[in-house]
Amino acid sequence: MPPRITAELRDDDGRAVNHKRVAGIMRTIGIEGVRLRRRHRTNVPDPAAAKAPDLIGRDFPAGAPNTKYVGDITYLPIGGKKFC
Repeated sequence: MPPRITAELRDDDGRAVNHKRVAGIMRTIGIEGVRLRRRHRTNVPDPAAAKAPDLIGRDFPAGAPNTKYVGDITYLPIGGKKFC
């Protein structure tokens, strides 16, 4: 992130600014750049596999309790790069 801020400072003011100086000032003040995370692909579907049938027919409201159950799989990151 300091190189981007350094480039902005050079463009705006025209002064020579070192990226190490910008990084040191940011560290002193406690400013950190935002690091974007890469999306993790948790599974790769087999194109030849049969699709799961839609047993509920996209009709989610139930007429009575305990007549329809629906769910979704959510991948939760645990221990760094592992998913549960």
